[in-house]
Amino acid sequence: MSDSQRYFAKLRLPFHKSLFITVSALFLIFVVAVFLFQYNREKMYRQQMLNATLQDYNTLIYKELIKTGLPRFDIDSFIPSITEKNLRITILDLQGNVFTDSEKNDDTLYPPHQDRPEIVSAIRNGSGYSLRPSKMFSENYFYAARKYDPYIVRTALPFDMTTISLLKVDRQFIYFLILTSVIIIFSLLYFCNRLGKSISLLKDFSNKAEQEEPINTRIEWVSNDIGAITENIIRIYRN
Repeated sequence: MSDSQRYFAKLRLPFHKSLFITVSALFLIFVVAVFLFQYNREKMYRQQMLNATLQDYNTLIYKELIKTGLPRFDIDSFIPSITEKNLRITILDLQGNVFTDSEKNDDTLYPPHQDRPEIVSAIRNGSGYSLRPSKMFSENYFYAARKYDPYIVRTALPFDMTTISLLKVDRQFIYFLILTSVIIIFSLLYFCNRLGKSISLLKDFSNKAEQEEPINTRIEWVSNDIGAITENIIRIYRN
């Protein structure tokens, strides 16, 4: 063996370490993929649950709107009758033009809302929701809209601590995934070290046998297949 071959042989990782790194890397990639999939699924589920709640409010608002009529519909007095949350209500026509909004004031001029994502979805599909910053107010809202002939009713919650808690992803799965990953990685490290010890003993035996050096036959072998094979080879060599 040349000097360069010996140099590169020293640089090469032992088999058990290479195995540990490869399997650990593949396992971590799998864990990250599972985490991202579950996180996004949980996030979508939370948004859909909040959307369902706001759509129920939309139905109650529409029923009250039909009963009283738009001119007599008092948004400010109606909101406390359905929720204690800081709910925003917007009534629009089927083209996305705003009739009234609970955040209105005398100086507010509402542009057409036909380009808002939740309104676009409501016009096309009957309902829709979105989490976005308001174009009228300097605040983020979670919007939910539904089309009822001849109105579109939209409700929204400001993205405050209450809304964040409703949309917050359950972290128990994350903790479980981290704990399971740590246990598996340490278990893999333990078994790879035992495998490395067996391979090292077998390599040492082959080198000594090749150099015709004395071989210690009283070694305590690792209890795995490689250890058993090495022990049988030494027994055969000794006999």
